[in-house]
Amino acid sequence: LEEKKQTEDLAIKILELDSIDCPVIDQQAREIGEERLADMVIWGSYKENVRGVEKLRVRYTLVKDFSVDTEKTSGDTGMQPLKDLYELREGYLQTDVDYVIYWIEGMTAYEKGNYKIALHHFEGILNDSIKYKDLETHWRICRIWIDLGKNDKALEYGKKAIEISRNSFDENPHDLSTSYNNLAVIYIYLGKFQKALDLCLKALAIDEKSFSDDPSKLAETYHNLTVAFLGFNEHQKALEFCLEALKILEKILPPEHPDLAISYNILALVYSNLEKYQEALEFHHKAIFIQEKVLPRDSSNLAISYDNLAFTYGELGKYQEALEFNLKALKIHEKVLPADHRDLATSYSNLAFTYGDLGKYQEALEFNLKALKIWKKILPPEHPNLAILYSNTGRAYRDVGEYEKAIEYGKNAIRIGEVLQPKHQYLNRFYSNLGITYVKTHQYIEAKVALENSEKLKVEERVYRGWAMYYALQGDYARAIENLQEAIKHGLKDLEWVTTDDSLESIRGKQRYKNIVEQLQNNK
Repeated sequence: LEEKKQTEDLAIKILELDSIDCPVIDQQAREIGEERLADMVIWGSYKENVRGVEKLRVRYTLVKDFSVDTEKTSGDTGMQPLKDLYELREGYLQTDVDYVIYWIEGMTAYEKGNYKIALHHFEGILNDSIKYKDLETHWRICRIWIDLGKNDKALEYGKKAIEISRNSFDENPHDLSTSYNNLAVIYIYLGKFQKALDLCLKALAIDEKSFSDDPSKLAETYHNLTVAFLGFNEHQKALEFCLEALKILEKILPPEHPDLAISYNILALVYSNLEKYQEALEFHHKAIFIQEKVLPRDSSNLAISYDNLAFTYGELGKYQEALEFNLKALKIHEKVLPADHRDLATSYSNLAFTYGDLGKYQEALEFNLKALKIWKKILPPEHPNLAILYSNTGRAYRDVGEYEKAIEYGKNAIRIGEVLQPKHQYLNRFYSNLGITYVKTHQYIEAKVALENSEKLKVEERVYRGWAMYYALQGDYARAIENLQEAIKHGLKDLEWVTTDDSLESIRGKQRYKNIVEQLQNNK
């Protein structure tokens, strides 16, 4: 203990046993610790009874929340004879104190983005010198390996945690359910949705039997099932499970609990996938309302919510509002995250998308490339998010006139989207983006194939936008205008693109085109 308490990340205060301010209860200890900027307070009391037997009692308590298991936030040896001091130190309390010190050091390093240092401390808990081989430590190590981009190591520790949970199933079945859910989250992150779904269903079988013990566990499983079904593009099933999870949490949690904010954000994500953006906007705002009250202003979770809100504003065509929240998110992430963190890459990618919508193409390319540099380092080569970023980067290259690179990146997106099982939910967009690039370079045979593939997968405004350009450049003005009208029916609102894109120049003198422009102006 003496060696560990000298580390730079801790400010442990050990109070004199005869001090007048020696605490009596944990709350007093916390107050003293807060006053003296301590992370942990260790104190004790001594007394000699009438028979001359000396006894000592040692206690500790944590001053602030470090996500430590609630059973280990404080410890108490009780009064013990001094002749048993060795047992007192080595048996009654020391293991707990060592555990907590390692944990605090690990959490402090992790929150600073010092993942290798955090890994060292959490692995210290699993050393032979520490008796606790606890489940939560394995999952913390698993998360750190994900952040370090070592997905095979993350899975190794995740599977070890599953085995620990299975061995203690009779004593605590919820641990196995939690472990199934945690490993499912890793597989979701890796884009392995079938494996994630299988684990979620195993967790569900446990949680439904013991719902009355802890309904929040069932809600957690419903949330993971939500995200797994989104990976399969089964949006209606995802919505059903998400609403069930929210129903549980709204019954058992106070209205401003941070877990409710998480549930609102997941529901907003489902509505976005269903293209119900007004509903998504409503629940993003509900989540942020809670988080701005209960989280620090530089919380990474708050930044993620800002980015999600920005995406929804972008889908509604409110690009300035989207930019505002993208920049708020990026400011937080650049402050609190290391330069190669995946959440920072997500902020770069989201900001790039918004800059593209605003016509700031050079800035869009810059931030796409920043995001791609991080994601290529930490994600598997066929990860769904990498496909999205390849497509977006291809679009950015097209917008700045670098068509060869645009085609290269567009093909990379399609290659990944096609090999995934199921196929990528945005594969149709990858094809339409590449098709538009081919149109811009007058490669009409390739453009036709790409746009037809997009249309077979899913009909959206962007494929009609591509067909309008395709026909306009080849002099088929009637079909160009027909497809432009179809694009508007399917949600096209971008008046600036309609009036400035050079591919449509040949139809701008047509009355039907002028009617379209007037319609968009009136809608705006």
